[in-house]
Formats: sequence, structure tokens, C-alpha cells
Amino acid sequence: MARPRDRKRSVYKRAECVLRSTCARCLAIGMKGSLLLPRRIRRLLIAVSIATWVAAFITTHVPGDMLPPDMPKDTPLHFLGYMGLSSLVLITMAVHGMGRLRHAIVLICVIVIYAALDEITQAIVNRDPAFDDWLADTAGAATGIILAAVAFRAFVRWRRRRESI
Repeated sequence: MARPRDRKRSVYKRAECVLRSTCARCLAIGMKGSLLLPRRIRRLLIAVSIATWVAAFITTHVPGDMLPPDMPKDTPLHFLGYMGLSSLVLITMAVHGMGRLRHAIVLICVIVIYAALDEITQAIVNRDPAFDDWLADTAGAATGIILAAVAFRAFVRWRRRRESI
């Protein structure tokens, strides 16, 4: 019978495992090419992703009367906001084993539809929906997904090299 200390060490080792396509245990749980992190970090990523999405919704639906009258065009903010949101959500999906190309495509479709609904519903709170804001949202989401995918792939390769030494 394993002592609790040994069991704890093996759980920690498993949580730090970089899943390889050749690892039988990783293939058995169906998370090929992804990364396992401790449960609390994965849950924290989910919470931060949800909080970011809610904060984005709230900030884009501030009533038009509460905005300053001489506010400049906010298209760059749309680009940066959706870039951050999409990259955060993709990294969260990737650490949960959903980091494949098809998942990224589904994510970009969801975010593009959400961005359109976001722009349309701004009319409810006396704000002007703008097509160029939607284009900035879409471009930011695509850029964020590409950057997150490249960064995550580089991180996984770095971890694999570090473990092989």
C-alpha cells in the first residue's frame, strides 16, 4: 500500500505531465497534444475567462447617456478587448484538452456571433451599433486565437524539451 506522501507525489507528477502523443496514459484519457495543470489552476482559468466575458458585456452595454460626449472612437479598444478575450478562452480550452484546430474554429465562430449580437444589443442601451466595431471585434478575436495558439504550442514544446533533459 502506497503511503500518502508517495500518492501525493504521483498525483503532482501526473498534474505536471505534458501530454505527448506517445504517452499511453495521455492517449487513454483522450487529451493528446494538450497540457494538464493542477485542478485549481484550471478552475481559476475558467473563472477568469467567465469574469472577463461578463466584464466585456457590461462595459459594452454602458448606457450612452453615461458616456462622455467627446469620447473618441473606440474601435482599437474593441480590437484589443476581443483579442484578450479570445486568447484567454482558447488557453483555457487548451489546458482542458480542447486545443485542436476544430476547437479554435468553433471558438472564432462563437465569438464572431457574440460580437454581432453585442453590437446589435447596444441599441437597447442608447448606443450606436457600428459595423466597423464588429470588424474590429472579429479581427481582434482572430488575432488573439492565432497568438494564443502559437504561444501555447511554444510553451508545450518548451516543457517537453525541459522534461527530456
